Amino acid sequence: MKKNNFDTMTKKKALAYCHTHANEFKSECYANGENGERHFSCLISILESGTISPKELPNYGMEY
Repeated sequence: MKKNNFDTMTKKKALAYCHTHANEFKSECYANGENGERHFSCLISILESGTISPKELPNYGMEY
């Protein structure tokens, strides 16, 4: 299985990656008693706005 290189990932590819793994991300949030939909929406928002860069996705739990 290919390891993702978040350091060189473009924002466009990062957004596609997030949407590909949305269900996994939301399920983990729900398992921790958190609102998965809200967390995912916020993650996408801060990625789109440039508040975080693709290389920071693992810090937010988006690493599959």
